[in-house]
Amino acid sequence: MKRFITLIIIVVISNNCMGQMHTSNLQKLDFKDKMLEQILINISKSSCFDKNGHYVLDFFKSNLSSDKYYLSIDKLIINDNTLTSIKYYVEINDIILFVPQTMPNWLFNILSVQKKFSLREEKPYPGGDYNFLIYGTKKGYFKVIYNSCEE
Repeated sequence: MKRFITLIIIVVISNNCMGQMHTSNLQKLDFKDKMLEQILINISKSSCFDKNGHYVLDFFKSNLSSDKYYLSIDKLIINDNTLTSIKYYVEINDIILFVPQTMPNWLFNILSVQKKFSLREEKPYPGGDYNFLIYGTKKGYFKVIYNSCEE
């Protein structure tokens, strides 16, 4: 009986140490801009990404020009901030890119398909993510300008 109780305590403690599980229902996106989609397909083939991995595609608008954007790709770290901001996802070569609610509408079509994701909360770890920075304009020009994976 003591062994059984000890086993239960170990299981409960190990589950708490791994982090809390979070579930989100997200809508799927499709690319309107095929040039950006092709760049992301090419990037996803690199050894920087884990197959079946989860990453964040984040957008930054240039303060100098209204038609210039920067896109960043980082490994997903689940915490309260990311859970409240992520509303969509894109799937490229079995890699999930989560997309925040505030995104450029001219890049994506919002599809009616929804998917339920169950993700475990993680603590950030140094040097463990792969960063890409892509420069783009509303006219459909995109270019990878930074790739820390190849450094």
